[in-house]
Amino acid sequence: MKITNEMRPIDPVTSSDIQENVIKETMPDILDILLVDRTTSDAKTRRNIIWANDNYLGYGIKDYAPTAQIKPDLITGLSDGIIKPRALKTRELQKERTKTKAEVFTPTWIVDMQNSEVNKHCSYARFTDRFFSAL
Repeated sequence: MKITNEMRPIDPVTSSDIQENVIKETMPDILDILLVDRTTSDAKTRRNIIWANDNYLGYGIKDYAPTAQIKPDLITGLSDGIIKPRALKTRELQKERTKTKAEVFTPTWIVDMQNSEVNKHCSYARFTDRFFSAL
C-alpha cells in the first residue's frame, strides 16, 4: 500500500488518550488488569509491571524506582498523567531511549492504518464464520 500525505493526521498529537483517573473512576478493576506483568506473574503470585527506568524518581525514590512495581495509586489522583506516550515525550528523551532500549517510534497515522487493516480482517472473519456456520 502506498502511503500518501492524505493518510497522515492533520493535527499533531497534543495529549495522551489514556486518562488514568477516568479509567479508575469508571472501570476500577481495569487498571489492576492493565498493570499485571504477565511474564513474571503466576497462579500464586501476581506482580505488576515495573517502571524500568529512572525517569520517575522525582516523584519518589522508593515507589518510582526502576525496579518498583507500578500500582494504580501511583498513577492516579494527583499523579494522573505522569505516564506519557512516547509521542509526547521530549525529543531528547526519545533519542536516549532509542539508543539505550532500542525503543522505536511508530507514528500514530501508521498505527491507525494497521488497526484499520486488522479491523477489516476481523470483521470479515466474523462474517464468514457466521455465514458458514448457518449452512
